[in-house]
Amino acid sequence: MNKKLLVSSALVLSLTGCATQSGLYNWGDYEQDLFNYYHEAGTQEESATNHIEFVSKIDQRGETPAPGLLAEAGTFYLLAGDEGSAVKFYQMEFDTWPESRPMMGILIKNLENN
Repeated sequence: MNKKLLVSSALVLSLTGCATQSGLYNWGDYEQDLFNYYHEAGTQEESATNHIEFVSKIDQRGETPAPGLLAEAGTFYLLAGDEGSAVKFYQMEFDTWPESRPMMGILIKNLENN
């Protein structure tokens, strides 16, 4: 009887742990915004604005953004023709995520040399 209770308790605790885990990073509506930007005509500006506002809120709260979110914001700016803001966000990605340094470094260098 005690063994069944112990197994049942362990199962409930493990399922509860899975249900309450929120993940390592807050991605917000990133997936939906990205889909809309590239696949829904006429939503580019709204999708980019939503993403940039979300990244700004993360920064204001002092949280670390998920990998790639800052680079994506930079790309939205670049596609809109704002190279200065693109470089700013690429630099933040570079500073936040060492893994991104090779790619971000090349993008920053190319934009600054234009």
